[in-house]
Amino acid sequence: MALAPCRECGAQISDQAPACPHCGVPRAAPQIAPVMHPSSRPSYGVQAVGALVAVTGGPAGCIAFDSAGAGVVATLVGFLIFGFGRFMASQGQ
Repeated sequence: MALAPCRECGAQISDQAPACPHCGVPRAAPQIAPVMHPSSRPSYGVQAVGALVAVTGGPAGCIAFDSAGAGVVATLVGFLIFGFGRFMASQGQ
């Protein structure tokens, strides 16, 4: 049992006491850090998928469709997915 000063009158009171016995001021509730629920943490999965599509989509599109245009489109789609993932992460979603 430790003693701590009352925040109102300064008297030494037990850290177990719900209020100061001298002036009656309730002890301050201990500050508890908020815990983020796992579903409220930003997910970087969308960013990872976007980066993967952007990096591999260009060469894969060129090879599969024998066209540079398909590779450019696949790369742009990957960058759009990556940008969307960045936006969602910045919003905390």
